[in-house]
Amino acid sequence: AAVNPSSASITFLKAFKDTNYNVTVSAGYTGAAQLYTPVIYNKTASGMNINIGGSNASCTADWRACGYTA
Repeated sequence: AAVNPSSASITFLKAFKDTNYNVTVSAGYTGAAQLYTPVIYNKTASGMNINIGGSNASCTADWRACGYTA
């Protein structure tokens, strides 16, 4: 799922069993060839927050979470 703007709170449709799930995030800046390093914080079984470092609405991130559900 895509994240825009640069910081977002994500709630999963179905919670994971615990916080031992993997998250892959790719971030980019659509206005130029500038990339940011995504940061995942406040990771819980039911969601997480992602910050990709930019302050522009053109900052985007695609994420995927994999693990076992409750």
